Amino acid sequence: MFRHILAQLTAQQDLSAEQIQAVVQAVADNQLSDAQLAGFLLALLNKGVSPAEVIAIVTAMRRQAVRISPRVAEPLLDTCGTGGGLSTFNISTASAFVCAAAGIPVAKHGSRSLSSHCGSADVLEALGVAIDLLPEAVSRQIEQIGLGFLQAPNFHPVMRRLLPVGAALGIKTIFYTLIGPLINPAGASRHVLGVYRADLQELTCEVLPALDYQDVLLVHGIDGIDEIALTGPSGIYQFRQGQLKQYQISPEQFGLRSCTLDEIRSDVPLVSAELMQLIESSQDFARAVHQHRPVPVAPLFEAARTPVEDSQDINAAFLALKRSEQNKRARLQTLIETLPDLIWLIDLQGHLLNCNSRFERFAGLSEAQLKGPALPDFLPTDLAGQLTQSAQTALQQQRAVLTQQWICYQGETEQQFVDVIQTPFVNQAGNVEGVMAIARDVTAFKRTEQELLRHRDQLEFMVEARTAQLTDVIAQLRQAQLQLVEAEKLSALGAIVAGLSHELNTPLGNILTVGSALDTELQRLQTELEQGRLSRNSLHQPQPGNAGAATESRAALRQSDWRF
Repeated sequence: MFRHILAQLTAQQDLSAEQIQAVVQAVADNQLSDAQLAGFLLALLNKGVSPAEVIAIVTAMRRQAVRISPRVAEPLLDTCGTGGGLSTFNISTASAFVCAAAGIPVAKHGSRSLSSHCGSADVLEALGVAIDLLPEAVSRQIEQIGLGFLQAPNFHPVMRRLLPVGAALGIKTIFYTLIGPLINPAGASRHVLGVYRADLQELTCEVLPALDYQDVLLVHGIDGIDEIALTGPSGIYQFRQGQLKQYQISPEQFGLRSCTLDEIRSDVPLVSAELMQLIESSQDFARAVHQHRPVPVAPLFEAARTPVEDSQDINAAFLALKRSEQNKRARLQTLIETLPDLIWLIDLQGHLLNCNSRFERFAGLSEAQLKGPALPDFLPTDLAGQLTQSAQTALQQQRAVLTQQWICYQGETEQQFVDVIQTPFVNQAGNVEGVMAIARDVTAFKRTEQELLRHRDQLEFMVEARTAQLTDVIAQLRQAQLQLVEAEKLSALGAIVAGLSHELNTPLGNILTVGSALDTELQRLQTELEQGRLSRNSLHQPQPGNAGAATESRAALRQSDWRF
């Protein structure tokens, strides 16, 4: 059946709801290989999804989801968008905080990013949020603080199965763009849904009436942002109680100034997290929240660890946010100090900014002594030159550079072989400030590699020796073969000679016998001649045994068949 479905998609034919349900069920039951899933995703993407197919996929996916039903006073809101388009900080995730602080219960659906460097799960994790809570815990979060994060793969087995395939393909498929925002496991009936392409707005408008939504804002920044844009006008489709309204808005209509993309750009989770903290700690934000909700709730990332029933004021919430960030940085510092690697940071001029304790032991100096000098000031000249050169390469090419070095800790004699990865690091504004380097001891691997090379060389020597032996044996066999051929030739020649000898011996023997008889007869005649007894009659009278001598001689000659 699956082959038929792929063939149908390849032929640009839409699938029926039953076929889509069968595919989704097969994915949920893990009956399809990665290759089959990739083929399905690419074929569907190439054909283009129809509104009926979107409705069928959403319906099938909702059936497979792990559902939660938080007990809240009003319908839930989701701010999950399609992702994609121009890269900004996580505006929809920040909006979820704003809405929750204003008293709107938010079930924020999302995942890690497949299309950019920072998805909602990435930035929340950078803020210290526990993003992998059990469904019951997320439901309690929404009930107690008005905000919970639903990590898509944890609530959708089908999405979890499709995630590695989509990541391997490196393309945005329908499941992690349009389908994802429409399958909120908490059944949120209110939605601010940002899309990165205008055609997705139109497609979504067609499917909303069939998907049990009450209020939806479909938003698209005209310049390619999947949010309500500050960089220019935004197209809005407002769906409310079955009625659709279309209009356009701009920042100036709300007393805001337009900004450039660089002012809201972020590709790094930590940068997005810090931008969100700056926004939510501003006085304008606090005043706006207080206008809508006199008693705000505690922040999500604190509640993720210890859910809070209520809070006195917004300042306490942001103090908790600050403490969480400090804790996060402390855990990061602990991780850096715990790793068995040398870690150091240098600025654009090559001067050391920071390092961990293992690097201090390597250099034989404290971090305070190391800060400021360049690597050649305290490392061997050759090693410092190689590290500096690779750092410059990393800055010039804006990528990680891997080199391998033999190093020796200060005061020690044993050398270590290390992999050194140097990569540029950026500040909050996204500007490159220097190079971060990590050196990992791979001596054991190097020695293993050398041992393998030694065994390889030894094996090659043994193979060469054995090949030489085999060559000698083959030469001997060929020589023996030649001798056997010669022996066969001699044997054949002997047989020929023996046959020829036999053929000659018989007639020659007869000739000798006849000759002997003739000699005897001649002697008789001579004797008779000498005695005077020879007469005409005695000449014509044949002697016994000699009468057929001539006949036998002719027969013997004919038998020998001489043909020279």
